[in-house]
Amino acid sequence: MPGSADHVAKAEHNESFAAWLLAARKPEYHDWVLVGSFYAAVHWVEAVLARHHHHSASHADRADGIRRHFRVCYGPYRYLKDVSMSARYACKTVSTGNYDRGAGRCLREIRRQARTALESR
Repeated sequence: MPGSADHVAKAEHNESFAAWLLAARKPEYHDWVLVGSFYAAVHWVEAVLARHHHHSASHADRADGIRRHFRVCYGPYRYLKDVSMSARYACKTVSTGNYDRGAGRCLREIRRQARTALESR
């Protein structure tokens, strides 16, 4: 199973991908910005859960782990999951401004909380 450091590296990689797409100013790829941001959040969360010896086998298992070990990020994580699913399956997209106020804000909060949690142990 990957450890916390592996998940942090993958989270940063996915964030970099999402930021690169957003900076390209090509709205036709903003669905991938949402997807990349969600998967960055997945790995930030998994980094924290790994410290609790919880390795998620599914989205439902991860949600349960978040509720038990990282509750402060459940709302932002759920928001990112929902907008990512909307982008993937309902063909929704988002403007840069709306990204910054919604999904971007949630990802920044998850990253901040994860780094705090990982530094405190």
